[in-house]
This record gives sequence, C-alpha cells and structure tokens, in this order.
Amino acid sequence: MLEPVRSNSWRGEPADGPFAADAARRWGVGPVPQPTVHLAPQAHDPWDWRRAEVGWGLLLADDDDLPAEDMAAARDAPEPLQELVAARGPAPVLRWHPDDPDVLLRYYPGYPDPEAIPIGGSPRGVRDGAIPSFLMLWGELAALPWTLQYRLNLDPRICAGRLPLHGDALARYVTALLGEWDRPAPSRAAALVWATDHSATDITRLMRVVIADEVRERYLADDDITLTHRAGEAATAGSLAADLAAGSPRMIVTTSHGFTGPVGRPDREQLGWLVDADFAPVDPAALLARWQPDGAVWYAHACCGAGSDTPSAFTGLFDSDSGLHRMITEVAGLGSRIAPLPMALLSAPKPVRAFIGHVEPTFDWTIRHAASRHAMTADLVQGLYTDLMLGRPVGWAMAAYHTRAGADAADHDAARARALAGQVAAAETLRPRLSYLDRRSLVILGDPAAALPSTALC
Repeated sequence: MLEPVRSNSWRGEPADGPFAADAARRWGVGPVPQPTVHLAPQAHDPWDWRRAEVGWGLLLADDDDLPAEDMAAARDAPEPLQELVAARGPAPVLRWHPDDPDVLLRYYPGYPDPEAIPIGGSPRGVRDGAIPSFLMLWGELAALPWTLQYRLNLDPRICAGRLPLHGDALARYVTALLGEWDRPAPSRAAALVWATDHSATDITRLMRVVIADEVRERYLADDDITLTHRAGEAATAGSLAADLAAGSPRMIVTTSHGFTGPVGRPDREQLGWLVDADFAPVDPAALLARWQPDGAVWYAHACCGAGSDTPSAFTGLFDSDSGLHRMITEVAGLGSRIAPLPMALLSAPKPVRAFIGHVEPTFDWTIRHAASRHAMTADLVQGLYTDLMLGRPVGWAMAAYHTRAGADAADHDAARARALAGQVAAAETLRPRLSYLDRRSLVILGDPAAALPSTALC
C-alpha cells in the first residue's frame, strides 16, 4: 500500500489523501499527454544571429557602376568576405549610399533597382525586405563613415561592427572567424584588468573606480574566471606586456588616458595609444612582440582608442581657449581614421576577436551622474561580465550601453524644450547631449557576432 500524499495546502484543515484506485493505470502507465499547441510564435534568443529572425549580414558601400547581380552577391568585395557570406548563408549583402543615409539598400537577382529599407522600424532577419540584426561593415571611412556606425549603434535592434582589414590580414581574420576560434571552452577563462590611476582629481581615478574595479570584482567572484589585475602604479607598459604574454587572457579590460600628443602636432601613428602609470604611451608593437591576441576581446576605455573623426562631433562645445578644445581640433585635423592599436590587434598573425573602444574622447560626465555621484556604468559592466562571459556576441554585449544613448537623446530633447520655454537654464541641455554623443561613439571593430567561448556549462 502506498502511503497518503500530503500537500502544503491549509484550509482550516490539511488537504491530504491517498491515490485513486485506478491512478496507476490512468496516470502511472498511461500515455503521456501531448502538450497543447498554441498559435503564438516560438520565442527565440535575440542574440542568436544564426536564426532567420535575427540574422547576420554584410554592409558595403553602394556602387553606381556595379550591376545589381554583383551587388547582391558582393562580387566587389575581397574573396575572404565572399567566402564568409557563403559560409553564413543565407546572409544578405546590404548597401549604403550617402545620398539617402537613413536607409539601407538591398539588391535582389533579376531586379535592376534596389529596395530601400529604412534603418528604423523595418523587420529584422534575413528574409526579403528585412535588415539582419547583426551587421558587419566593410569599406573605407570615406565610403562608410563613422556617423553611419553611430546611427546603427542607436538602433536597439541592430548590433554593428566594422572590419577595417585588407589583404592577408583580412584573410587571417576570416579564417579564424570560420574555424580557428571554434575550439572548446577552457575550464577557466583568463581575464586581465589593467587600470591606471594618476590622482584623485584625474579622470583615470574615476574610470578605475566605476569601470575597472566593478569589472574586477565580478571576475574575482566568478570561479570560472582566472583574473590578473594591475592598477595604479602597477599599470605600466611593461606589466601589461608581461601579463598578456604570461596569461594569454581571453578578455582584456583597460582604462587609461589615450595618447593624442604631442600638443600642436598629434602623431597619427600613436593616436589612441594607451598611456601607462608613468605617462608613457604603450606601443602595440611591444605588446605583440611577446604575445598574440588569438581570439581575445579587448575593451579599451581611452580617448581615441578606436580612432578619430572629422569634423568632430564636439566641435564648438568647449571654450576656444581650453586644452580640450585644442585637442579636439588638432585630432580632427588628422582626419577620419582607425586607431593604430586595434589595427595592430586585428592584423596580428593570430588576431583579436573584437576590439571595443571610443572614437574621439570619452568624458567623466558620461560615466558618473553629477548630482547623485552615482556611477552610470552598470550597463557597460554587465556587457563586459555577464554577456561576454556567457558567450553572447560582442555586439549584443554592448547593446545596452548604446541603447542608453537613445535615452540620453530623449533627455536632451526634454531639456531643450524646457530651456526654450524658459523653465531651466540652457546649460541644462549640455549634460545629456554630451553623454549621447559620447555613448554612440563607442564602436566595435571586428565581427559583431563574434563571441567568446562560454565557461558557464563546463
């Protein structure tokens, strides 16, 4: 005899009881009831670019002289990119033309004219008339400018990245992307956090506290991660090179100044180099002399870490006699360009998987709320820990940070309306505008669908 079953119900008395006489026949050995079929669509992971509802695509410049068939097949792209499109098929090839900057063009075989698909509000995925959620830009900045990547960053349903490679470097990256990085996840992921801290009044102190220290604490608390950490006086060029060589980290997070000197004549070959604890620029060649990125992801919170732009988005925002105005003006004089550090990492014999950094300067106003003194980096820390270490694509990991730029734009619009109505001083519009411009210019260099192997299931 089976003993009675007790429930945790109370209704003035317990609700207990024995099995029904025919329970074994009807419930124990009877057929398993089939689940009810609902008419609602199945849910899918929004970061799974392999699903047709999400998708991955290549974005190239439009070419007025190229036949539609060739445009649709990316026949003007280098062979490695054509191989990548074929391997990820169906992978749409989209185009962009500066005469119509708010749409992407999609060509179809047999039709001479492209379909113009608005960036905002259009369906996502790989089917006709849709824009893939993950878009990799390839082309010169003169053809696909930074402002296009900023525009894509601001769409919460698009994860954009730029691959600025040619020749052998491009071939190596695509080869790694299609196979060499698909090795089993290690039992423990190696990570490196390197953060300068020059003084309590220097922005490096703030960056260390609200970015580097927050990421470090999460890595330290995770048994799946082996962490190497250097901060303050220990964050030297030599220690960075040594730790990279010794630990071969899969995740690298650095916070520091970015080099924009010398004053009056900034050196384009050293633009955005990390500046160490001794105020010495860190030469990428010295790092690569002893170490290969080999599929690592590098996040660098440093001025011009990803590159420069002209005209600068910040032109006219700061006093003409200030050092900030002079720096912005002089760096803009270098033109729109990719910074040397990510170029070196992406071009290495065993390249980096992705580099995440800022175009132009980044500011303290963006990472700390002035009135409350609270950090404004929770979305960034989540991306650098939770999303990336769970094996989410790098584009998805940065999506929340970019989405906040849209909220900053809304805050700016509201402040502008109040200022025009005389309800607040015009200066109230500056903070949300600065934060908006800063956040949108955080860019991914590399494939936005690239992802670290997750250790979560090991």
